[in-house]
Amino acid sequence: MTVRHDDGPTRHDETERVAGVGSFDYRPQEGVSTWSDNLYRIYGLDPARDHPLGIDEFRERVHPDDHGALDAMMGTMAGGGIYTADLRFRRPDGVERALHLRGESLLNADGQLERADGTTQDVTETRAIEAELRESRRRVVEAMRVAGVGSFEGRPDTGEFVWSEELYHLYGLDPSDPKWSMAEILERMGREPASPSRLRALEPGPFEFEHQMARADGAVRLYEVRGEAYEQDGVTWVRGTVRDVTGVRRGEAQQAAVATLTRQALEGVPLKHLLTLACEHAASALGAESVGALELQPDGSFVLVAAHGAPAEMLGGAVPEEAVVLAREALEWNAPALVADWRTDRPGHQPPQIGDFEILSSIAVPIRTVDSPFGALGAGTVASSRFGDDSTDFLAAMANVLAAAIERAAHEDQIEVLAAERGRLVAQTLEAEERMRRRVSEAIHDGALQDLLAARQDLVEAQEDGDEARGLLGRGREGIERAVAGLRQAVHDLHPVVLQHAGLEAAVAAAADNAARAGGFTPTVRVAPEAGGAHDDLVLSLTRELLNNVAKHARAGAVTITVSVVDWWVVLEVADDGCGIEPGRLAEAPRQGHIGLASLTERVEAIGGRLDIEPGASEGTTVRVRLPPPR
Repeated sequence: MTVRHDDGPTRHDETERVAGVGSFDYRPQEGVSTWSDNLYRIYGLDPARDHPLGIDEFRERVHPDDHGALDAMMGTMAGGGIYTADLRFRRPDGVERALHLRGESLLNADGQLERADGTTQDVTETRAIEAELRESRRRVVEAMRVAGVGSFEGRPDTGEFVWSEELYHLYGLDPSDPKWSMAEILERMGREPASPSRLRALEPGPFEFEHQMARADGAVRLYEVRGEAYEQDGVTWVRGTVRDVTGVRRGEAQQAAVATLTRQALEGVPLKHLLTLACEHAASALGAESVGALELQPDGSFVLVAAHGAPAEMLGGAVPEEAVVLAREALEWNAPALVADWRTDRPGHQPPQIGDFEILSSIAVPIRTVDSPFGALGAGTVASSRFGDDSTDFLAAMANVLAAAIERAAHEDQIEVLAAERGRLVAQTLEAEERMRRRVSEAIHDGALQDLLAARQDLVEAQEDGDEARGLLGRGREGIERAVAGLRQAVHDLHPVVLQHAGLEAAVAAAADNAARAGGFTPTVRVAPEAGGAHDDLVLSLTRELLNNVAKHARAGAVTITVSVVDWWVVLEVADDGCGIEPGRLAEAPRQGHIGLASLTERVEAIGGRLDIEPGASEGTTVRVRLPPPR
């Protein structure tokens, strides 16, 4: 017999509809089953047309995988007491819904089921949300696991904390292990346990810090902690995340080490010192107790040319063969050679002690230039399996920087030899030029000039006879005197007698006076006493040439000639206030046959110097010549 509510909707029906709940009352002894209207709707039935489902009809619509749960519920119901079940139910329209059944059954005196009532709730949306939350949580947990992040929440004053599973793993623990107390954590951080009063004084708000801590296996790792403190019911709580940043910080340190070594190499740090710096940088970035640079010798042996963590007496000496196994392998394979643990990977072949350390893990990378192998860069540590792919990549990068510096040093040595040879050739050329000047000067002085002087004297004597002859002879005498003056000036220019006897300042001043008379300008000469020396002849020659250019082309009113010493370099500066040099004129001049300045530039650069032509401070032109310190 089936009974249903048919007296119209009630407040109770509306409440059930809003909550998605339907109720029933089953009395098997009377054959009565009463369903609320909303229970019909939950099962997809019409309360005005359909009747409550029997157990067999109900079972047919339950998902086969949930039959076990249904049978268990029916068993509990038959035995009396509270029963529950979660079932997937297919409605007549084919839509499957998730239902939660809950009720209570009573037995009569004979132990038979007298009454069962309860509720059915449609939890489809709830279960979907729960499934989505579970999936979201799973993804969060997976993301935290991949990122190596653990989370925590608790009260620092009492030490009551909840850890995520990943946080256990970060600390080297199993989630079934007991959590560390605050005192244990602080002890592993190397700090004294904080008092409860200090912990309670933690101010609400975000916090962030990094710290080292020993894991359960003894490995010391670097952790980043981020979180916030907040108050609840007068109690300070903290929550946040912990991330193992050991690898990240090590990578940053390695990148910084490579960048620093590269900068030092570009700055021209001497190779021997650069090798030592490379060992120090690598030891710090890798956390290695010893790092060494080995140079391959012609006989195939290795010499320790730089090191960190090795006794000073080992430097410069041949390294025993058993200690260079990896270095030799790295050069032969042209690839990194690595031993994670000598005791297990190569028992009996562990290298000898280096200083006070017994090496367990070693790595070596080749240092190879374009033309030939230089040697190897190797590192060792007392910890097993310390080095990985990041370590080999880092050490290989350091070795590449060293290889480039070695090539550069070799090229610089070659350039220095060529520059020295070129300098010697230039010096010989200047010396030969000076000898030629002296010979020409002496030939003019002792030959043509003496003849002209004698002819002038003859003309003086002949001029005393007759007026007409006196006029002709006078003009001839004037011409000879001009020739004598010109030859005397040529002798003066060719033979630096003033430089020899009076020094650089007097010689430059004399050259300035001669050019000033020709160019109509006022000269100012400043020569530092320390500027005189090996470059005097060249400085004087350059001064004359530059002043002649000013006299011919600049139309200057004033010229300043300065010779000084700056950082051991001799600096000649000739500055005029003339008309300046038109843009493009310097590049065009050699094509038109004017090679004066180009020739001066070549002479200066031949000995490693530099000649610069710049506009003057206000007008005119400034020529600045820098001559290197004598070798």
